[in-house]
Amino acid sequence: MARVAIEAPAKDKTTIVTSKHLLDRMAVHVRKSGENQTDFITRAIINQMENDGDLLIRQEMEEEADGC
Repeated sequence: MARVAIEAPAKDKTTIVTSKHLLDRMAVHVRKSGENQTDFITRAIINQMENDGDLLIRQEMEEEADGC
């Protein structure tokens, strides 16, 4: 029986240059919440983009994750 390949949403990498204090604080937060840093940063970016007026970004990201 052949396995069906499921395409994952495209991913990319970037480097975040910010204060060590902020990165340390984020590490503590994600450790306590059980979230990983990538998911935390992605959620923070989506929340800020919505706050700045991009009201479609969350739906677009959910559709991408669902393979739509």
